[in-house]
Amino acid sequence: MKIGILTYHKEVNAGATVQTYCLYKLIASLFPYAQVEVIDYCPFWAFKKQLRNHFQFRKFPFFINKAFINKKKYLYNFLDKEIKLSKNFLISDNIEKTIAFIQEQNYDVIIVGSDTVWGVSAKNARFPNAYFLPGITSSTKVAFAVSADPVTQQTIKLFHKKENLLNIRKALESFSFISVRDEATFSLLEAIGVSGNDINFMPDPTFLYDFEKIVEDSFYSCRRHDKFTVGLQIGEDRLIFKKLQKMLRKEKINFIDFFSFDKQYSSFSLEEHLGAYRKIDLMITDRFHGSIFTLKIRKCPVIFLESPQKWPLQNSKGRSLFRLMGLEHMVYRYKYEDFSFNLLEKYKNGWDLSEAEVKKRLDGIKEKFQKEIVKFMATINKEEVEATNLRK
Repeated sequence: MKIGILTYHKEVNAGATVQTYCLYKLIASLFPYAQVEVIDYCPFWAFKKQLRNHFQFRKFPFFINKAFINKKKYLYNFLDKEIKLSKNFLISDNIEKTIAFIQEQNYDVIIVGSDTVWGVSAKNARFPNAYFLPGITSSTKVAFAVSADPVTQQTIKLFHKKENLLNIRKALESFSFISVRDEATFSLLEAIGVSGNDINFMPDPTFLYDFEKIVEDSFYSCRRHDKFTVGLQIGEDRLIFKKLQKMLRKEKINFIDFFSFDKQYSSFSLEEHLGAYRKIDLMITDRFHGSIFTLKIRKCPVIFLESPQKWPLQNSKGRSLFRLMGLEHMVYRYKYEDFSFNLLEKYKNGWDLSEAEVKKRLDGIKEKFQKEIVKFMATINKEEVEATNLRK
């Protein structure tokens, strides 16, 4: 059996890389006799974004963004070492060309996910995109922990647009198994007519596969930190980041900026990047996977910043994640003017879990969703048996 995984493996961020690694390893462990590979496809809009990120345009004269290039290098090196990519690759926004490319690989099963592959990914990009696998009928199609985050009014309107609605419904009808990782995506699919009985909830693969074994201490994470240390990982709202930076410096609190601390190390690795999570005592972040990395590696308090601009409907993937963990009270839907050190202290003091209790909850989530994993495996095995019989 040949299984292809279609995901955002080319995104230059640790979350996308680790989720690709975890999904690949999880599928390979569930189907040990199958040939598993990640389909080496990248949308052209994502490729263009990467090209722009190779250069720093904020100041004149423009210069090469060495930090981004170094990060891209160590993330891609990790995937080259740990997963198998399809022999052929494609960079394209043309859906017909992409679907033809995928079909040419002759997969018995195509697994879409995880990540925000069903979201509105770029301005002017065609929607629904190739990750809905329109027109593919020769392979068993499975959606694993997919997301459409952020689900805004614009997203809802786009899904309900008459032509899109018909195309999405038609595409999803041919999926043998659909699972989503957040409540907003579940509700969105229900709203367009997909029966709730046909939608399964599935945690992100970084929950289901123990990636902690790849974590390594780096020069940075081995440095002595006697003081209480805060991790900052904020990508959506740099004004909030700067305000937090200023507040922590004023209070003389040690902090690590996870978006910039590895810039000084050209020989950094993903394993070492993850090692830095061991040195924090509190994480303040708007990152979905950054929250998971903190919970699994350090098991310390996490405050998730839910941006009202990005998630106006108060339905972020982070909120869904924290609700799953029983930690929704650690989601801070902030207003810039109300942001204060005392408010952060209040949230930090609201954390009453020991490391052992965090581990217990993480283990509980894996156990809770074993039923969905079994259903997922049974679907693929059943479809493969039927396909084999037809070939005979």
